[in-house]
Amino acid sequence: MQKPSTAIRRFLRSLRLPKPPQAHRWVVFDDGRVAFLAPSDYTTHRERDETVAVYPPGKQSGVTLRFSLHTRQLHPQMPADVAEQFVADQAKQKGLAFTRLSDRVFFTESGEADWPDRRVRMHYWQGAAGRILVVCPAAARGPNRASQTIQRALAAVPQIIQSFRLT
Repeated sequence: MQKPSTAIRRFLRSLRLPKPPQAHRWVVFDDGRVAFLAPSDYTTHRERDETVAVYPPGKQSGVTLRFSLHTRQLHPQMPADVAEQFVADQAKQKGLAFTRLSDRVFFTESGEADWPDRRVRMHYWQGAAGRILVVCPAAARGPNRASQTIQRALAAVPQIIQSFRLT
């Protein structure tokens, strides 16, 4: 169960955000300093360690997107672009291409993983804007891991990364 102060902090910080575009809503991390836009019909739940799980409607959507905020980089004594540099360095170390937008960077990788009861397709993003660093693993599971629902959810991640902002 979350602390009432955490819910109040998130609510107060959300009041600072602009009105979301149609069919979207702001999701504020428990830390209160960072928010992102998610499709309004997607369900969310909070997990430990500054993680928000986001998934398409329907009990059997077959995919869960988890957004995990790394708060160490948010400290004012850190360089203004510390998270962006970290993501760029990670991509280079892994030999992956990364996308640089005007004020943020991200990269993605994917592969197979064994879960206790099945094999799943994993997609993994690291995104950064200034000091904001968010990691997003997505597990595509179920009988049809290439379904339209899963593909739409995975395609939404870059737009979600583009919406990261300080509150």
